[in-house]
Amino acid sequence: RHYILFHSIMVGGSVSKEKHRTSDAASNREMLFPKPKSTKSTSSKGRSTTKKNSLRENNASATEEAKSITDSLLRTKSMMKQELERVSEVSQAIDSDGQILNEATTEHKGLDNVVKNARGVLGVLKRQDMQDSVVLW
Repeated sequence: RHYILFHSIMVGGSVSKEKHRTSDAASNREMLFPKPKSTKSTSSKGRSTTKKNSLRENNASATEEAKSITDSLLRTKSMMKQELERVSEVSQAIDSDGQILNEATTEHKGLDNVVKNARGVLGVLKRQDMQDSVVLW
């Protein structure tokens, strides 16, 4: 029973995530490429428009589509600019962290030499202490 319940929760969760991901992609697509409005019209007598009106409609439709594409490109440009700024900030943060790490490495190497020298001096002091203790006995 627990396996079935767990499985249904896991499958339901992944389906929910997939639906959410799909809806996000669809909303982004709609934001970038909105559907053009229909401009088709008919005459008052209920029949098709004349050739001139048809050409005007085609031109109006093409103009509207061009405007839609232009708007979409402007939105894309804005999104790309924001993403570029974000990536630039991340790059600066990485460079800054790299400099900090290099400074820490240099300091660590310097302290390593100090520790080695201190060990040598401590060894000398221990030997001197042993010699002094032997002399005092």
